[in-house]
Order: sequence, then C-alpha cells, then structure tokens
Amino acid sequence: MKVLLVDDDPSVRAMMTVMLKRSGHEVLAAEDGEQAWSVLQREATSCVISDWMMPRLSGIDLCRRIRSVDLGRYVYVLLCTARNEKEDLIMGLDAGADDFLAKPIEMAELRVRLRAGERVLELERELADRNSVLLNTNMRLEKAYNRIQRDLEAAAWMQQNLLPQPASTVNGIACEWRFWPCSVVAGDSLNCFALDEEHVGFYLLDVAGHGIPSAMLSVTISKVLAPHLLEGSPLRRSRRPETTWRSLPRSLQS
Repeated sequence: MKVLLVDDDPSVRAMMTVMLKRSGHEVLAAEDGEQAWSVLQREATSCVISDWMMPRLSGIDLCRRIRSVDLGRYVYVLLCTARNEKEDLIMGLDAGADDFLAKPIEMAELRVRLRAGERVLELERELADRNSVLLNTNMRLEKAYNRIQRDLEAAAWMQQNLLPQPASTVNGIACEWRFWPCSVVAGDSLNCFALDEEHVGFYLLDVAGHGIPSAMLSVTISKVLAPHLLEGSPLRRSRRPETTWRSLPRSLQS
C-alpha cells in the first residue's frame, strides 16, 4: 500500500519510513500539512499517517481539508498524537479521522492499524466498483427507456392521425369527440364519415386491456374500417328492409 507520512520532525519521519518499508509499504513523506496536501493532489495515495501538531497546516486541519473535497478516492487518515483526552479524540473524529496512533509509536500497533485501514480501503474500492456497475446499468436502462418512450410517442402520434378531425361536419351533421387515453397509446378508437350522400357512419372501438397490445389491435381494426375502403367493408353490410329484429332466428337475436 502507498502511504503518505506527514510529520515535521525529520527523525520521526526517517524512523517511521523504515518501519513502514519493512512492512512492505511504499512511503511518501511530507514535512507539514500543506506539503502533504500537494502530494495528495498529484499522487494516488489512499492512506495518510499524520502528526497532529505541525506548522502551517496541522494534522487535524489536513484531515478537514481532505474530507471537504472529492479526490476521486477515499483517503484513510491515521492521526498520530500524544493527546489522549476524550475531547481531543472527539475533535479528531469530528474532523474525519479514521483512527489514532498514540505516541510513542510501536511497530506492532502500527501494523495492526494499517491492516485495519487496508480492509476499509478494500471495502471502499469494492463499493466504488459496484456503484460504477450500477451507474452504467442505470445509464443503459435510461437510454432504453428514452428509446421506448420515443417509440411510444411516435405510435401515439400515428394513432391520433387515424382519428377524425375535431369538430367535423359530415353530411351536415356536426361531430364532436374527445380522445383521452389512460397511457401513451390506447385500445380505443373512433371515426365518423359519410357512407353516401344521405347516410353517415360512425363507430367507437374499445379493445379490452391497455397499452401496446390493445392499441395494435385497435389500429388494425381502424384500418379495416377505413372510409376509403368502404367497398366490401363491414360498414356497407346492411340487412334487407323487410328483415326485423323479431324476424331473425332466435339464435341470432341473442
């Protein structure tokens, strides 16, 4: 793991650098918080071990600065301090510190704290990877949804064009209508038109169900009943004048 070591005491930096390298870590060093901040912005390190009291920018202020911006990664912060008062620890946690190292630092404790930090960073990386997968999936779903929505809107436009013009007058008869589907497309349709110079035909379709299946059947039936296809159309079939309801066979009356 790449570790950024921050301490204004050169002897402490040298000693801890040796300790960290012996544990297999790559070490970057800074002598105060300002220098450490510059290193964090150009180096992809995710672990900071910082002294609390330093000139220019203290360890706790460095921690606050890290938490105030998005570096594109989570940075695990260990604060080294001889301050062990409860109020100091609360202040450090409130600033965003993940853990504390008590001075003087012992090698065994340092190894344990860093292993805990590695586990946290690994969980953060796994979470970031999963979030990236979810983000990509959501983007693909959004594109698919937008494409489907555009197709539905085009289908709705086509279905609207099959309807008669509002406030139509057919053979002197004024026809008014309102088409208000419960979704983008619907299983309903209507039309009014002249059968000849004396007769007006109209129909109202209501296909069971909602959405695309009902709309497709509605459009198909509307095409069959289109006014320009009246020859041979079911709309032209009329019973003989002498045929009455009562004269029909009983099986047809129902």
